Amino acid sequence: MIKNQHYVSRFYLQNFTDADGYLWVYDTQNSCVKRLRPNSICVENYLYETKFEDERAGKFVNPNEIECCFCKYEGEYSNLVRKIKSICVPEQNTNALILHTKEKRVLISFVVNLFIRNPQNMQKLNLTELPSEVYNSKDYQIVAKKLLDESGIDDAKSIFLASQKNVMLTENFPRSLPMQIIENLSRLNFTFLFAQKDMFITSDVPVIAGEDSSIADSNRTFLFFALTPKVAVIFGNYQFLACKRNRMVSIKHDAVLHLNQLSVAQMQDLYRRWIISCSKDQIEKYVRGVQNGI
Repeated sequence: MIKNQHYVSRFYLQNFTDADGYLWVYDTQNSCVKRLRPNSICVENYLYETKFEDERAGKFVNPNEIECCFCKYEGEYSNLVRKIKSICVPEQNTNALILHTKEKRVLISFVVNLFIRNPQNMQKLNLTELPSEVYNSKDYQIVAKKLLDESGIDDAKSIFLASQKNVMLTENFPRSLPMQIIENLSRLNFTFLFAQKDMFITSDVPVIAGEDSSIADSNRTFLFFALTPKVAVIFGNYQFLACKRNRMVSIKHDAVLHLNQLSVAQMQDLYRRWIISCSKDQIEKYVRGVQNGI
């Protein structure tokens, strides 16, 4: 049974470690800068588990089912990030396509995975309660009785809650929530950004999503995700990036600063515990920005 369940993958956090394998982080709860190992943050006990209300049935419904589903993809995600990191170098491949078709699907799956499995987004999805229209429906009563008859467990509600969590968090079903987001995100252009002199920061909510009024399109959705301190990916139908779809663009200090400030600014609206960098100086700089209201 895996107790410590990471909602930000450890292999991802390791991309932001310093030469000694540590992360420099700003702890927003305690207002201090720390130096920590990747395995010590962005983790909660039994985060994806559903407890049985009827203790005779055991402690959890299908223990580690969701955790194991996430682990199954992490090798593929890690290999892809390594490839992107190796290709996105200014001295080479300045106009080359970065990913082939299958790899694009893996990238989008990785982005959606990190976005959807976060405790903050899980709370918004209200995965600990069944909608009343489901719980009181005739279909629910019929299926619940069938489950009870087959399993001998007098706790159909817990089974339904676990099933709901699976559908909302994993790609195990054709019309699951992640599959729907993947389908929508696949319609957007994406471009890789290389930070020439500065570095990107990240956090315990590493995927930034919203709407941008500067996009001249009916779909104004944008999404930003720092893959490493030097490479990020941005999704959105920006006209000035249309010719750079699936290619790399080098960006200067001011653009990196803007994207980092955007990441920090979202702390005001989102539950975030950690701002993360491979550099103590950079963390302290952005902490000063938060304190100054930037």
